[in-house]
Amino acid sequence: MSKKNEQQTQHIVRVKGENYKRFKVIEIRPNRHGVTQISGGNGQGKTTFFDIITTTLAPGKSTRKSIIRQGDRKAVGEVEFDTGYIVNREIHESGYDALSIVHKATNTVVANPMQWLQDLSAGYGFDPLEFMRLKGEDQFNQIKGLVKLDIDLADYEQRNLDDRAKQTRLNDDAKRLAAQRDGVIVDRNLPAQPPDVEKLLADAREASQYNAEIQEEQRDRAAYENTVREAAEEYTSNEDRLVKLYAEIALLESAQKKGDEALKAGRARMESWKPLPELKDRAELDAKVAQAISERDRITSNNHRREQYDRLDREATQAKDQHEAVKNAIRARKLAIAKAFETAKFPIDGLSFEIEEESPDGRMLKNARKVVTYHGVPLEECSSAEQIRISTAIGMSANPNMKVLLIREGSLLDASGIDTLEQMAQEHGYQIFAEVVDETGKVGIYLEDGEVKAINNPEPEPAPATPAKKATPRKKKETAK
Repeated sequence: MSKKNEQQTQHIVRVKGENYKRFKVIEIRPNRHGVTQISGGNGQGKTTFFDIITTTLAPGKSTRKSIIRQGDRKAVGEVEFDTGYIVNREIHESGYDALSIVHKATNTVVANPMQWLQDLSAGYGFDPLEFMRLKGEDQFNQIKGLVKLDIDLADYEQRNLDDRAKQTRLNDDAKRLAAQRDGVIVDRNLPAQPPDVEKLLADAREASQYNAEIQEEQRDRAAYENTVREAAEEYTSNEDRLVKLYAEIALLESAQKKGDEALKAGRARMESWKPLPELKDRAELDAKVAQAISERDRITSNNHRREQYDRLDREATQAKDQHEAVKNAIRARKLAIAKAFETAKFPIDGLSFEIEEESPDGRMLKNARKVVTYHGVPLEECSSAEQIRISTAIGMSANPNMKVLLIREGSLLDASGIDTLEQMAQEHGYQIFAEVVDETGKVGIYLEDGEVKAINNPEPEPAPATPAKKATPRKKKETAK
């Protein structure tokens, strides 16, 4: 925006409309400062007057052809500023929309009128009363657009929203895993190491082999004993037969002698035998093996459950840690948001934002409550007088270039409210247009049946004198964007 436009001090000195709804022609010259009340009964043209201003100065917004007076083909709106610039907009029935801006004294034509208006009226259209009626979060969102923060608040809010969902999921996972872990029964009295069943089986097999060898020896000795016993019986029989068979003594002596020697040798060998050890109790070993197998299975199963418990415990701890990390991330972003709010430049001192995520009893709110506060008190809880003053100050700061505020439902204000607006407008050099329902004809600029019937405002201040310069628009074409 070029400095030549002097847009920092722009005020409206004249509003003209042709063929706007009920108006054939209307022209109003308001005061440069203070409150200009546009009064009249319902349906007398007050809203149409405001439409002339808004449609002329906000051409980027869609406009209905219904604003054209019935029987005419186009409506023309014209707004003149104290800097000498005149904004003209024609709205045709065919849909054609013409916008031009010319400097009255120099005939300078603004090359890019749309950009000129956008620079002039960046915050134009803020209605303090309408803002007062908004809910806390709607006030929050509207103010957020006027305050430049060092962070992307929408991104932070979305990330916190995502993390709160993640936090809930992780908390549920941690509880689920902990419940599964607690459902795993582990016998802490059992040792972690099961018995060596294979070794015990090997010992049992060795004992069996050992016993088998002894038993084999026992059988051999029993057989030998039987042989010796038979020899003894045979010797006795032979003794008996010697009596009868003495004749055969000669034949038998040799055999007897050998038998005697063998008997002596056998008896000597038997006498040399050491006592055999007792058999090992295999039943006891088998019982130990069975017990060991049972204990091994119990310990193995218990170890599986121990591993499952430890795994679930680790996962539950990990989920809990992740939950805490997400919680810390949310807390960090909340601190960043709070810091951004602290360092942000608000329209007026004492104004700030708050994002309430906890209820008074400390419980997390499902949907965070966003409010605009004034010295720590939600704006909606401030008194009506404070709300008027604060809302008006916000509107004034929203558009420092064009010092104009439009209040559509000024009838909602009492005399004290009007006085507050007047005082603030005078103090800050603002124009405030207030639409008021009043049929007495004694308030402000009184409209009736689409015409100005009475002007109760003081005379407007004279426009500053400007030197007459005759120059063609082409030679003095303004290049401001």
